[in-house]
This record gives sequence, structure tokens and C-alpha cells, in this order.
Amino acid sequence: MMLFRPERKQYFQKTLPALPCSCANYMKMRAVPDRAVLTVTRHEGVWRVEHEGESFGHSADKEIAKAAANRHARTMLDGGRACEVRVFGEHGFKGL
Repeated sequence: MMLFRPERKQYFQKTLPALPCSCANYMKMRAVPDRAVLTVTRHEGVWRVEHEGESFGHSADKEIAKAAANRHARTMLDGGRACEVRVFGEHGFKGL
């Protein structure tokens, strides 16, 4: 005894193009940071901005240090480099 089966519709499935490089090479490419990170931290009672191992914008007031970081970030953005400003030590958390 044969059972009647309705004909199944064939749906077209899109195939994704292969990556131009292997996954290992892709991960190596992503290891390079694509943006500069400016970090505002408190160190020995003074707020400062750190970027690539150098510190600047030292001040006893956190808002002044944040303004220095934002000013430096603006010049970097105008130069075509993406950047990010991070502030540690707000809301009771201590910076590293």
C-alpha cells in the first residue's frame, strides 16, 4: 500500500560567499584595535588621561580631566582616527 505524499515545494537557499581568508587570518586582522582608547583614571589623588602609555591632562577635578580627554579625542576624530573615551572611578568604582 502506497501512501500519497504531496509534492514538496523547493525553496531556493542562498549560499554565502566564502571568506577571502581563513578564520585564523581573520582573527589576526581583528586583533589590531580599530580605535584609540583614552582612559580617564584617578591615580594618587589626581585625575589623569592615559593614551598609549602616556598620561596628560592631570587635574584634581575629574571634569577638567574629562574635558582634556574629550578635547584630545576631538582632534583625533578631526584627523580621521576613531577613538573612545572611558572614565574609571565613577559611581564608586575604582580605576585600575
